[in-house]
Amino acid sequence: MMVRRRVPLGGGVNEAANLRKLTTIVAVDVVGFSTRAEADETAAVVEVTSLGQEVDRAARDFEGRVFSRAGDGFMLEFPTVMGAVDAALTLAARSATPIRIGVHLGEVTAVAGGDLLGHGVNVASRLQAMAAPRGVIVSNSVCEALRPPQATLFRKQGARWPPWLSGSWASRPGWS
Repeated sequence: MMVRRRVPLGGGVNEAANLRKLTTIVAVDVVGFSTRAEADETAAVVEVTSLGQEVDRAARDFEGRVFSRAGDGFMLEFPTVMGAVDAALTLAARSATPIRIGVHLGEVTAVAGGDLLGHGVNVASRLQAMAAPRGVIVSNSVCEALRPPQATLFRKQGARWPPWLSGSWASRPGWS
């Protein structure tokens, strides 16, 4: 059962459209995009466009959605942890483009237009930045929700967060 609560944000934002919810966020970013874009911008844009199609397909295949695109980065939402992890592992394994991926189960605020904001989104993004190229890092909340065989794919790394962000995470062996 999903519990949704309207959250007033103030500042003239349409408060009726803002809903708080628990969801699984996947953050995807291209490794070394700026360097490749400097060397050959046209090829880099083609590469990110192709990756965008792969991301769209993974979202569809695992019952998620892409809620944000910014440059060479993508943010996805999944109603289940299993779907999010399957999508992340599929993208990491199949993408011709080197990417980093972070996955987090947490609370977010859904705003008008379908975007998601909040701590849950920030954690997924920070995890993505910590991943090795072609790596997948998941938060402890994701690990706790996983069941075999997925649960055996990750190894706990402990609390290695920046001091301003609490929690622990796990990585896919050999990928981070």
